[in-house]
Amino acid sequence: MRHLLMLPRLPRTGLGHLLGHGDPEVRALAAADPTLAEPPAALLADPDPRVRRAAAANPLLPVELIGSLLDDPELAEGAAANPRLPAERLHDLLGRSGLAGTPRPA
Repeated sequence: MRHLLMLPRLPRTGLGHLLGHGDPEVRALAAADPTLAEPPAALLADPDPRVRRAAAANPLLPVELIGSLLDDPELAEGAAANPRLPAERLHDLLGRSGLAGTPRPA
């Protein structure tokens, strides 16, 4: 499956029918689909960490949920990569990580 992700024409949307697939890499690909009918919140509890991380990064998740996922060590990486996470929250994360001189949004 990993080699498929390298194909530029591999569909990244319309994958909702694959959310329950037996292969966790396929579920992770589907969990990242920004065109799903609903946020993939159920996959935040998937047994595979790749699926959970992809679900946490899905921009369909509510901002409040994304914020709470930042406090979960297993889901924080995916939540921090979520494009829906506000810039101010990202700057707070950078500040907490000890990165000095991180410019704050105006």
